[in-house]
Parts: sequence; C-alpha cells; structure tokens
Amino acid sequence: MDSGKPAAEVVIEGELSPFEHEALYKLLKKHFRLEQPVYSEILDEEIGTRVNLTFHHPYERGFFVDIFREDWRGLKELFKQIR
Repeated sequence: MDSGKPAAEVVIEGELSPFEHEALYKLLKKHFRLEQPVYSEILDEEIGTRVNLTFHHPYERGFFVDIFREDWRGLKELFKQIR
C-alpha cells in the first residue's frame, strides 16, 4: 500500500451497478489508500443509493487540485450517473 497517499473510506448505502462500483474504486484508488467499498442496507426508502466518502486529509484549497487533479470532474460525472 502506498503510504504517501492519503486514506479514504467508501460506504455505499443501497446498491451500485458493477460498472459504477469498478469506476468509483479505480478512480479513488489512483489518489488514495483505499479498501473495497463497504455496502450496507439503506434505511431511507426515498433514496435509491447513498455514497459516503470519507477523506482522511485536511480540507484545504489544494485538496482538489493537488490530489484529485483532473479526476475530480470524472468523480462528479460518475455521481451524476449513479443518481
């Protein structure tokens, strides 16, 4: 595991398609130390799927520029597909 990368955790409430799961994992794995997403049952019947991301990194101006780089746009597009 690359100790130079910040850690991240992903918890999925509900379900993702296999494509969405793989795309999310690959995108985040490029920039973070990451285990496979954890799935749990969603309790709110009005929500189809909820993706909880926890980044173990201080929130600062350079977070998206230095860590995510251009993949931030890809992550936003993936979330649009998931919803």
